[in-house]
Amino acid sequence: MGEVTSSQQTDGIAAFPKFSKLTYGHRRQYEKLIGGFPPIADISFANLKVWWDSLDTCAVSTLRDNVVLSYWFPGAEQYSGLSLVGTDDIDQSICALFDHLRSKGEPARLVHVPEFVVAQIQYPEMFVCKEERNFDEYVYDMNTFYPQHHLPTYRRHRLRKFLSAIDSSRIAVKSLDLSLAEHRELLLSRQWPAKGINKFTRIFEEANRLQIEQSDLLGFDNICIFIDDELAAYCIYKRCEDKRYAIFAQAKVDYSIPRMLDYMIYALAQSLLEQGISYLNLCYDLGVPFLRMVMITLGPCSHFRKYTLEPAK
Repeated sequence: MGEVTSSQQTDGIAAFPKFSKLTYGHRRQYEKLIGGFPPIADISFANLKVWWDSLDTCAVSTLRDNVVLSYWFPGAEQYSGLSLVGTDDIDQSICALFDHLRSKGEPARLVHVPEFVVAQIQYPEMFVCKEERNFDEYVYDMNTFYPQHHLPTYRRHRLRKFLSAIDSSRIAVKSLDLSLAEHRELLLSRQWPAKGINKFTRIFEEANRLQIEQSDLLGFDNICIFIDDELAAYCIYKRCEDKRYAIFAQAKVDYSIPRMLDYMIYALAQSLLEQGISYLNLCYDLGVPFLRMVMITLGPCSHFRKYTLEPAK
């Protein structure tokens, strides 16, 4: 990577080959830079701060009208490196990044390059392009999850079983104001059964805590489901510049309530559609078999694919 400016810098993102450590003060400028691009989770400001900045290492730069991202995650060096986001002089920009990496004695390799960037390459024979299957992001059409008559038979059956056991008058679906300490504490203090989507490693739990504690700074929204005034599930998500999309952040479910997950998915779809949001980016599966099975079973309508780029031999 190039020279990194102070992590306290808030007066603008550096031009390549210099880099700026990504701070909350950069959010407005950064989101303006990526605003016209597809709603990919791994280029969103929120995801960069939550997942790629755990050790204050996420850095950004501008190259022509493109953005250069420095991804690094502890213990996952094979997934770490520079990436390019944009559509301006892509071939020349890739070569400039390769030259920069070589000058640092590092392999000429870019990671997590979005498909829309790869599509702008004019001379593909110059590069080796490898799909990063574990980082493909799954996109879902919310119209397939709401209303009930849109559901496949088995999902509709499970939802009706839930509603026959728990009368709708006992259920409240609402958004909490997470700028209030008592609302943050409600989500953070709740003990969830370590099962299904609740079962995460310590790194995931730390990221989830940040998503709640810094919800205002990161721009997250939420829906919470209460049964008899007790929190039974919640989902945190981020609306995108493209108002048809939202990006999933995290969810928790009380699995002691049969088919609670089915109802949460249904209620989330209803809430998003009522806001004019038709598509949810559920992010990637990282190659974890359980996650991949769940994401495929839910039936994605499309993907945001990513690639590793290297020079052709």
